[in-house]
Amino acid sequence: CCKKRLRTIPLPINTNKVKYQENRVRGKLSVFHGLNRFGFKGTRHVEEAFRILNKKYPNDVECLIDGKLPLVDYLSVMSSANVVIDQTNSYSLGMNGLFALAMGKVVLEGAEPESMKSLGVTESPVKNITPSVESIVEKVEELLQMTSDIPSLGYEGRQFVEKVHGHKRVAQL
Repeated sequence: CCKKRLRTIPLPINTNKVKYQENRVRGKLSVFHGLNRFGFKGTRHVEEAFRILNKKYPNDVECLIDGKLPLVDYLSVMSSANVVIDQTNSYSLGMNGLFALAMGKVVLEGAEPESMKSLGVTESPVKNITPSVESIVEKVEELLQMTSDIPSLGYEGRQFVEKVHGHKRVAQL
């Protein structure tokens, strides 16, 4: 079909400049969604999912939407979360998701088979979500049932970013 099509080049990230920290749940599971372009990232789905989750699990989950901050402040807010919801409208990772994975966060975003295949990977630590309230609620509920696994999930995310998206590796492609 597409013999002249070039391979997908992963987005590069210098993980030496992103501090990894073990992702431990202390008290409530903290879920963060960064706001920058309201309609673009599927924030309306996230807002409704957060309303449902806060009502259903008031003692177990803490949901935060924040954004339009300078990068250093934004990353500071993100660093305090256990779970980061980037986009609901994507098939693959963006830079926000890469930063979160590099920090050791569990990321909910698009991780469709097409995007993984294009990157040459068979598995991704990203929890795939679709642009629906139900998808987001379901994934967060799954994580609530496995909070003791959050540290290892966060470590897997960091390893994935280093292996697939590390800036030196990407530069050699």
